[in-house]
Amino acid sequence: MMSRILAAAAVFTTVAFPSIADEQMTPLAVSGTWIAMAHKPSMIAPPDVCLAVDSATGVGLWSNGAVVQLRVVNSKWSLPTGVDGQIVVAVGDWNTTLDIIDNSDTVVMASLEDDQRDALLQAMDKASAMSVKVGKAGPLKVSLSGSTKVTTAWRTCAGLRSSGGTPDTNPFK
Repeated sequence: MMSRILAAAAVFTTVAFPSIADEQMTPLAVSGTWIAMAHKPSMIAPPDVCLAVDSATGVGLWSNGAVVQLRVVNSKWSLPTGVDGQIVVAVGDWNTTLDIIDNSDTVVMASLEDDQRDALLQAMDKASAMSVKVGKAGPLKVSLSGSTKVTTAWRTCAGLRSSGGTPDTNPFK
């Protein structure tokens, strides 16, 4: 199970940047089939990429601190450059359609604006599953069991406010 989770995370990050000898991938949280990881260009650098991915489906969230993306990985795909299409996401009563902005041969990426990201994460925290449909492919049924622990770690890594509780509350300030 852990090797499948790490393999999904590795595919998720290879699209982001080329491999560097002293780079670090650090697991932050694992729960169910979900994992949060941070990439650092070196052992002493802060994270430059944070991700949360469901290893069972290849659906996940990616952030470099400035941009947040929903990404879907499928190792069976052989996509051409410049795929034009959409990703449809449904979680409980919430749904959205995202335009694919980039891709590799096995990954499609769509940007999430702040309000979309917040709404998605809030819906994920309340639901047990979500549906993700890429292009004309059948929908992926994504279990959200364990995802809250992982998306909370991802939010922290990416410097995003949590969707629960009082935003920006720090008992040490």
